Amino acid sequence: MSFPLPWSLQFLGRVMPNVGVASAFRLRSMVLRNDRKKPPRGDLVSIRVTKPFRANVKMRERGTDFGTFAEVVLNRIYATVIDRGGPCEYVLDLGANIGLTSLHFSSAFPNCRILAVEPSPDNHAVLAQNLATLVAAGRCKICSGAVWFEDTTVDLNPPPNDTEYNAISVAAAGRGAMRQPVPAYTVASLMRMAGFPRVDILKMDVEGAEAEIFRGPTDWLARVNAIAIEFHGESRHASRFDVVAREAGFVVEEDFAPNTVVAFRPPTRRVR
Repeated sequence: MSFPLPWSLQFLGRVMPNVGVASAFRLRSMVLRNDRKKPPRGDLVSIRVTKPFRANVKMRERGTDFGTFAEVVLNRIYATVIDRGGPCEYVLDLGANIGLTSLHFSSAFPNCRILAVEPSPDNHAVLAQNLATLVAAGRCKICSGAVWFEDTTVDLNPPPNDTEYNAISVAAAGRGAMRQPVPAYTVASLMRMAGFPRVDILKMDVEGAEAEIFRGPTDWLARVNAIAIEFHGESRHASRFDVVAREAGFVVEEDFAPNTVVAFRPPTRRVR
């Protein structure tokens, strides 16, 4: 007869292959306090990640940062695009959140340069800390803004209930006053801002704005080699992503992560 391990042992066994021992216990405490709705202690929690990249990352005790950590670090939801994308020098991280995906790409491709784009000021503050070493090394730039089908200003929506930091969306400007205006840029404008001649991996997790982005001009796709995109609601159908991507020369592949699709150019058709 076998008995299930206590939750704490299961949790530590899950995270310890990816973080230091002390960090595993800090994560355990962080998750427990969050689940019990205890007020945060005030300071960011420092976690030493050892796999799939090596870095000290900052996370907020309350909120959805652990969920993002679980997706990127524990579940490695971007492993497929790293495998399919081929050689990588230029990365656009659209919807960078707190920077974990940028850190993963920077480790997988030690010579790549990254533009991390994030509209939420709350996320941006943590993102800047987590990517400070890459920024100082000249490998990364951070853009405080959103992605849209045109260069404009959009309205930052409040997060849905119980999502806090990882489901923040933007909306087109209405006739009334905006709650929280943020600048928005096209993919082409972001490439110019970064000084990228092409994009080898474009990661897009923009909480529904993908429908707007792909309904607009998509000539920038001719300079992209691989895409990892998370769809929200009916945005995959609304954007005609599969049709647009295949017409631009991409192979579209369902990923193992829910609502995530990888599109990549075969090696003989890569943009150089």
